[in-house]
Amino acid sequence: MARAGDAAVIGALHVRSWRYGYRGLVPDSALAGLDLAERTERWREKLESPGPRRVFLALRVGFFGPELGAFCAVGPAREPERDGRPGVPTGELYALYADPDAFGRGAAHAAHAAGMDHLAATGHRHAVLWVLAENPRAHAFYRGRGWRADGLVEEQEYVGVEMSVARFSRELADGVTAAESPPAAPAGEPTA
Repeated sequence: MARAGDAAVIGALHVRSWRYGYRGLVPDSALAGLDLAERTERWREKLESPGPRRVFLALRVGFFGPELGAFCAVGPAREPERDGRPGVPTGELYALYADPDAFGRGAAHAAHAAGMDHLAATGHRHAVLWVLAENPRAHAFYRGRGWRADGLVEEQEYVGVEMSVARFSRELADGVTAAESPPAAPAGEPTA
């Protein structure tokens, strides 16, 4: 699980994965304008805040030792009245980002599995996520892990740009990730 001291590596991976994974989907000017210091500070604030949100890291072997391969942020649904099901505790996958150098190596799968295990262990039985509507690689990654587009598409603003995002959902149960299939290449596409 991530700590506040991990904010710099999380922020750097976040920016790098956006610039790689969203090329052609998000205006180049928005990608170039991503500010590493701002992104790092936002992650530091999130990691220092008390509450039920958690960030899980998947490390990989690097040339100089362990490196961050992917991370996943999860917690209760931000808008349970809209994204949840009546009487069913609903969690949300807020973010899943992988280092482009780690695509297809299982880092995103491992981070995702940790996040889903946490949601299930904390009593959530349903989960949602929001992903760019025109992002087939991310859609394939999530479908391979039991997520399904549930028909809701809307405009949301990220980095000063209006983007169409689609909601995906899935059911959760104890031991949910043990039955997941291994990652399908290419794995680890960032989400919105």
